Amino acid sequence: MNNTSLYAFSPEGELLWKWGDNSTGLNAFGSPAISSNGTIYIVYNNALYAIYNGNILWKYNHGGVASSYVSPVIDKNGVIYLSTTSGILAINPNGTLKWKKTTGTVKSPIIIGNDGTIYFVDENNLYALNKAVANFTYNSSNLDVEFTDRTNGNGFYYYWDFGDGTFSSERNPTHRYSSNGNYTVSLTIATGNHIDVFTLIVTVDDKKAPYISVNNPSGRYNKTITVNVTINEEGFIYYTIDGSNPVIGGNLWNGSLLINKSTVLRLIAVDVSGNPSPIYTFNYILENNGQNNSNSSGSSGKASKAVKPKPIVLPDLKIVSTKTKKWLCVC
Repeated sequence: MNNTSLYAFSPEGELLWKWGDNSTGLNAFGSPAISSNGTIYIVYNNALYAIYNGNILWKYNHGGVASSYVSPVIDKNGVIYLSTTSGILAINPNGTLKWKKTTGTVKSPIIIGNDGTIYFVDENNLYALNKAVANFTYNSSNLDVEFTDRTNGNGFYYYWDFGDGTFSSERNPTHRYSSNGNYTVSLTIATGNHIDVFTLIVTVDDKKAPYISVNNPSGRYNKTITVNVTINEEGFIYYTIDGSNPVIGGNLWNGSLLINKSTVLRLIAVDVSGNPSPIYTFNYILENNGQNNSNSSGSSGKASKAVKPKPIVLPDLKIVSTKTKKWLCVC
């Protein structure tokens, strides 16, 4: 290669092909790089060229290079890295931009470590770049799942797809599923022109029974009370007040119940995963309530006072005598 032309020779020294001549007006910088498939990448003053068998596959306008440090470098995935006057370009094998890291003018060759880390120097700094790889872990509790971002690095845009038609842009979101199942969850991270996606099957298995709470516990009350019942998670409550055990699908609780006489309230709850609660029994005894006093019969409930009877005064008695019978008469 000279400043204007690229030559390809056989092992025997035979010229196979030549690309470029003085008429192009192009000046080559640095040394060309050759990929595993034989594509040659060479930097000219106007663009990075990809040449195969003497033909141009594509060219990418790099925007300006420093002539001393512009030899392209290829990683194990075929991505081409090029130093420019404004930073590092990562270019896909098809000639499209993968990402760009903006810095000052690069003043060193590009070195790629065994782990893929890219090292270079601009006017003021030494850089060590490694492409971000999306990753996350999760912890589930019933239908609630906590997601934790494990992506290497910071400053990314996050996009979560929870696999149930809902999404989030938080870094570490918590999500509640509506039912048990396996959900395909994906995390997409993006920065500049770099995008990476990590997908994981998340299993939601809610086996924990719900529990209920009441505002008034069992006990004795001297007035009418209102009982409110709540469930600790999404679900349904069923009840009875006739002493029988409640069943799922029976009398659906509507939020509150007025207790105006002694009542045995029994409750059962079921969550959206089908987990039933135990049966809860609450015994409410209402005292000093006329409707529950056996002596009241609709009265005020107060006991009546005993009334002393008036004495009966009889007139004087006279005895009347006959020969055959005697009578006692009142005359």
